Amino acid sequence: MRILARPAFSNHATDPGNAALYTEIRRLEDATVCEGTMKAMLFCQADVLHIHWPDNILRSRRWCAAAARVAVLFTLLSLRRWRGTKIVWTAHNSFSHEHHHPKLEQLFWKGLFKRLDGIIAHSNTVCAELRERTGGRIPICVIPLSHFRGLYPSPSAGPRPPAAIRRLGFVGRIRQYKGVPDLIEAFLPYADPDVRLVVRGKPENPEIAAAMTNLCARDARIDLRLGFLSPADLTNEIAALDAVVLPFKWVTNSGSALLSLSLGTRVVVPGTAYFLELQSEFGPEWVYCYEGDLSPSVIAGICAWTKRPTSRPAPELSEQRGLPWAAKATFAFFQTVMVTP
Repeated sequence: MRILARPAFSNHATDPGNAALYTEIRRLEDATVCEGTMKAMLFCQADVLHIHWPDNILRSRRWCAAAARVAVLFTLLSLRRWRGTKIVWTAHNSFSHEHHHPKLEQLFWKGLFKRLDGIIAHSNTVCAELRERTGGRIPICVIPLSHFRGLYPSPSAGPRPPAAIRRLGFVGRIRQYKGVPDLIEAFLPYADPDVRLVVRGKPENPEIAAAMTNLCARDARIDLRLGFLSPADLTNEIAALDAVVLPFKWVTNSGSALLSLSLGTRVVVPGTAYFLELQSEFGPEWVYCYEGDLSPSVIAGICAWTKRPTSRPAPELSEQRGLPWAAKATFAFFQTVMVTP
């Protein structure tokens, strides 16, 4: 089977998950994987085109640029289907995180679903949602996002603060939908002197950076450092926390949560259907789901939760969270899609 993946290995430096998956798929009998460059999309023979994050083309604030990218993508997908290639989308996001062009976004999802032969969802929650949105017309397979153990550098053993100090924090790329300013605003009125809030990452725009800088300047307990994080920095910062807080506005998947759990750091998330499913899998000692908006009382509950010891140094990961299982399941789904009319 000839698989064209977009992206396959090109984003390894920022997200090693894709490259690791396709490395495993290449080990399977009769499987070849090629990077889905523009040239390859136009000229390479392929049985399956596997696409990730196609909605990223909507992130441009310029309507004309976003519309042009949508037109190019749809032309390429239609060309691939005309040539007999089956198109499979992994639904990392079932909606776009930024909604700069609502009408264009509606057209994008409608047009994308028309051109798909299969969808891979990372949870039962997302699978059910997509079945409803597509009317059950497209085959959907649930393959959990693989864990990240072994894909990032192991955390270094740095100095730890006193045991009485609780360290909560957000680590990673800072985008509007992730709600980091909301976390800071909820923390400011929380008066416990033995709690620290750590914020690390690169903001998506200067406006978010300025807003967070102004908020953090009001409280010496908040440790803010903005900028790009190397893989080693990322793991060191996450491992140094008592809990990673992810106050996402709305998500249908979270690599950030799974990376934290892979490193043995607890996560705090909103009580959405997806995160409740994650809590059910890993247990409430590792995943804390809060109701409503973040507030000082929610922060107090989180701090009390972090003081309870876990039963093991890191959460147990199922076989379905491993790359070998994901590679075989992905390849098997491709085979099913190829024989589906």
